[in-house]
Amino acid sequence: MVPTPRTVGGAVADIVAAQRRSELSGIDPVRGEVRHVGEIRSGAEAIRQLSAPVLDDLMTRVADCSLGAVLADRDGGLTWRDAATATTLAAMDDRGLDVGSSLAEEDVGTNGVGTSLETRLPTLVVGSDHHLENFHGFTCANAPIIHPVTHRLEGTVGVLC
Repeated sequence: MVPTPRTVGGAVADIVAAQRRSELSGIDPVRGEVRHVGEIRSGAEAIRQLSAPVLDDLMTRVADCSLGAVLADRDGGLTWRDAATATTLAAMDDRGLDVGSSLAEEDVGTNGVGTSLETRLPTLVVGSDHHLENFHGFTCANAPIIHPVTHRLEGTVGVLC
C-alpha cells in the first residue's frame, strides 16, 4: 500500500488524536486566535542562530513560491518566521503568525507546530485538519528538533504554503 501524503511522518491517527485534544481544550475553532506570548526563551535563541543560515538559504531558493517557514521553541512560541513572497508573509501576518506568538496545541489546537511538538514526530497538517478555521488555507509540514545528546525536544521547524 502506497502511503498518502497525510500519512508521511505521522499517521492519520496522529491528526485524529490532535483533533480530539483540540476539542477537549475548548478552543473555539471559529473565534480562536493566536496568542502572543512575548519573550523568547534563552535556549531557543541558540537554535534560531544555528538554524538561520539554513532557513535564510531556503527562503532564497524558493523566492517565487508561496512558501513560508517557521521555527518554534519547545513551548510552541515562534522564534523565527519568513516567507518567500509578500503575499505569503501578509497571510501569515493576518493570522497572527509572528515572532512571539504561540502555536502550542493548547493555545490554537491542531496545527503543524503544536502537533509536531505533541507527537515528537514529523507532522503534515492539511487545510481543514487545522483546528482553527483561520488556518484552513494553509498546509503545514513540521519536524521536531531533538537534541542529539540529551534527546530532549528543543522545538520544531516547518514550512507552510
